[in-house]
Amino acid sequence: MNYLSLCVFIIFFLTIGFSESARLPRSTSSPATSSSTTTTSSTVNNKKNEENQPSTSSASSSAGSATGGPTINWGRCPQLEPTNEEKIKKAAVITKCLESTPVPVNITRETVELHREQVAACALRMEGWFNGQGLYRFDKAENEIKAKKLTREVEEKVLSFHRQCKDEAEEKYPVSSNQLIAQIQLYQACMDYFISEVCGIEVQIAGSEGSSE
Repeated sequence: MNYLSLCVFIIFFLTIGFSESARLPRSTSSPATSSSTTTTSSTVNNKKNEENQPSTSSASSSAGSATGGPTINWGRCPQLEPTNEEKIKKAAVITKCLESTPVPVNITRETVELHREQVAACALRMEGWFNGQGLYRFDKAENEIKAKKLTREVEEKVLSFHRQCKDEAEEKYPVSSNQLIAQIQLYQACMDYFISEVCGIEVQIAGSEGSSE
């Protein structure tokens, strides 16, 4: 039960991230693996230092403090915070996928990672994140970015990073490699990194100091 509860928390937390309705566990590799991504990262950091930081109290999610989970400051992108209805729907999807994906009998790092991938992939399928060829729908991710109605400046940056992260993921893990999960992981980690930089998103874990994203 402890393992199952942990699995639910990890996947649900990743699920309520930015645009992807169901997110795979992050790849252990750095989200910015190419030289172009590293260069862009440096540019974003420099720009971020020049911009005014928003008030933490005005853009923080109250869900963390209420449930004992992480508190998220959405920074310049409060539009990204999921509604309670969205959280409930996503939780229902994850619950159904957990029910259809047996918990491994032999608990090891490898079996836990595999189980998390299977559950998250199930959620991706249920919410229509694969096309008819079984490939990840990058076009849907782009449409969801636009649907968030971010400020023009922020949206332009995020869409630019979307194209960059998509190209990097497809280049490193082309369809011919049969590594779709790795491709999605790289794309999502890349987007998480840049969105957190552009929006100034901070995640405060209950009982700990500092932030992460």
